[in-house]
Order: sequence, then C-alpha cells, then structure tokens
Amino acid sequence: MYEKRKQELIYLLKDRKEEIDLSRQHQIYGAVKEIELFLETIRYFIESAEKEEFENVILPKPENRNKGFLSKMRDQVRNRLVD
Repeated sequence: MYEKRKQELIYLLKDRKEEIDLSRQHQIYGAVKEIELFLETIRYFIESAEKEEFENVILPKPENRNKGFLSKMRDQVRNRLVD
C-alpha cells in the first residue's frame, strides 16, 4: 500500500511537474521521503526480529555414539521413567 502510494507521488512529480506549483512539489517530495523512511524502518525491525529469532534457537546436542552398552541401557531406563 505504501509502495503504491509512493509510486503515485513520484509519478505526479515526474509527469505533472509543470501543473503543480513549487510549494506543492516540495510537499509531495517530502511525503515521498517520509514514506521511504517509514518503509526502511519497517524493514529494519523485520530483519532484526528475524535475526533475533535465529539467535535464540537452541540446537540439541548430538548423541554420544561412544557410550557403552550399560550406559545406553541406563539412559533408556531413565527416559522411560521420566515419560
């Protein structure tokens, strides 16, 4: 929606520049810049949230494959007792 509005305002500045008085052109230019700043701010916060989401991910540790038979049996029994 904001991108579309920005493009419409840019179109006004480029194609109808002669029809619009100078003070109005400055207002339109200012509106375009405000929309651009707003969109950049939104993108920044989206990217920050995505980075934060991945930074807080906790990956499980791989199983120790060098465990002996008795250690594996003990772990299985513990897991069944906890469930």
